[in-house]
Amino acid sequence: MTEHRGTAMPPPPGSTILCEGDSLTAFRVGPCLDTWAWQRMTGAAYGYPERVGDWIFCHRPDLRLTVRNGAVGGSCMRDVLDRWPAVETLKPAIVVLTIGTNDYNHRVSEPDMRGQVAEYCRRLDRLCGGRVVYLSRFRLSIGGAACPEDRRLAANAYAAVAGEAVRAAGG
Repeated sequence: MTEHRGTAMPPPPGSTILCEGDSLTAFRVGPCLDTWAWQRMTGAAYGYPERVGDWIFCHRPDLRLTVRNGAVGGSCMRDVLDRWPAVETLKPAIVVLTIGTNDYNHRVSEPDMRGQVAEYCRRLDRLCGGRVVYLSRFRLSIGGAACPEDRRLAANAYAAVAGEAVRAAGG
């Protein structure tokens, strides 16, 4: 499946796109009786992976792409690597990765995070020739308030580390 690598072409028809990372990707809360109706009416249980999947289904059904959301809120890059067995099952052509904020919050060193992202990219390439697309630069907030400037800059530095690691691995 490497024919799409390095181009703007979509992955081969019938491929899987896996959205992986932390709560910025997971964007879901388990349904319960007192919140289920609110979640359905407001779209609160409907994150960007679901929206991308719907858009592809409506506008490019010929691609027959499947978009899966494997993200878990609170994840660091180490947690994403620990979920690797699911990736082996799916063999995604593309993994959209959003990670870094929790690595910063848990004080994972930048070199460790860089190495973990690079390892994920290498594994994906060896497994199925898939590539990683890094998605970053979300607006950070704490309890609804804007994130303090020093924390925002530090978290952005972690996002830059992850993005550089993906680019260096050919993602």
